[in-house]
Amino acid sequence: MVYIRPDQPEIKIGNRIKISGEASVFETARNPGNFDQRAYYARQGLYVLVWAEAVEVISAETDRVQHFLYEMRSGWRKILTEHLGEYYGGTMSAVLLGDKSGLDAEMKKLYQKNGIGHLLAISGLHMSFIGMGVYSLLRRSGLGFISAGAAGSAILLLYTMMIGAGVSSLRALIMFLVKVGADMTGRDYDMATSLALAAAVLCWRQPLYITDAGFLLSFGAILGLVLLTP
Repeated sequence: MVYIRPDQPEIKIGNRIKISGEASVFETARNPGNFDQRAYYARQGLYVLVWAEAVEVISAETDRVQHFLYEMRSGWRKILTEHLGEYYGGTMSAVLLGDKSGLDAEMKKLYQKNGIGHLLAISGLHMSFIGMGVYSLLRRSGLGFISAGAAGSAILLLYTMMIGAGVSSLRALIMFLVKVGADMTGRDYDMATSLALAAAVLCWRQPLYITDAGFLLSFGAILGLVLLTP
């Protein structure tokens, strides 16, 4: 993780940079139950914190897809803010785009106090609504399973990349791909199998996810549906 001062050169997604500054490791929990900064960032693949004193752009080559998605996300946030104001626009940006930078602190506290703080996170509900909505709409318009599934999967993949690819969104994406794949091949969809596959893929990608609260809650909720649904 690198913190860069505002007076440093603008960095775009995909640039290769050379930095110099003071480096340190993240702190561990001092008491049981406290926030463990080192474990939290380790699950994201971050192990060192650097306060950049000097930044040099070695390669100006950008990731066009990621940069396009970043600009689209910023544009949507600007539209929401212009039409709803800073207070409600920041809330809707958190709900729809996963951007909590403009979320009012008092609003966030109210959501948490009333036990609905999860509504401010991009969850499987968002993913299912978008993915299955596009897929079903295309199927009703006359497209075949393969064409509709490919289009729905592409849109959901780009949306996942745009919002930051959190644990719950990745879980929903994998399960959606399994669902669409079952339709394409004429097979029955099994939620328990797709859930197990999603857990295996995510833990293979980052074994530390097994200790992440978001991972446990997201998979625990779906596992409850699998076990309790008649």
